[in-house]
Amino acid sequence: MRERLLEMLAGREGEFISGEEASRRLGISRTAVWKHIRKLEEEGYTIEACRNRGYRLAGAPDPSPFRLSSLTERRDYVDVRDAVRAYGVLLERGEPGRVYPIATGRQRTLGEVAAAYERAAGFRVEWLIGDSDEPSPPPADPSALLALGWRPEIPFARSVADTLDDNAGSVAWFMRTQRSGDG
Repeated sequence: MRERLLEMLAGREGEFISGEEASRRLGISRTAVWKHIRKLEEEGYTIEACRNRGYRLAGAPDPSPFRLSSLTERRDYVDVRDAVRAYGVLLERGEPGRVYPIATGRQRTLGEVAAAYERAAGFRVEWLIGDSDEPSPPPADPSALLALGWRPEIPFARSVADTLDDNAGSVAWFMRTQRSGDG
């Protein structure tokens, strides 16, 4: 609920939103809105409250860097929508007791993933890169699932773009703080 309230505030780009409107849109009481505002303030957000006008996001905590264990570790990324479809195929045609890895068969380095998110977002992101020398897990073999007729349909670049679109309010705020140095 707090995330939805924060998205509403960030989406207003400095304009006020009344407690009444926030409560109606969130389906909670005005008192509950106030409590969520207090929690956001405890998390480092600056929220102005003005009688008869409502609440306005005036500042946000410095964004934490995204953490990666290394740039070279490799992972197979499956869009959640493809994974859900795979479960449907397994429920309809899978053999009970058999293991079916849900995988695309293509691994990407964490560095490639980080670069894809930066390209899609259109700005550089601060990454905290670890020095893990753990070996990447071996690639999963999707052949058993493929034999049941499942194929991944969502390209990786679309999955990244859709993830950012789904979190547009947070991404817009993050982008503004990165460019302006505000926090």
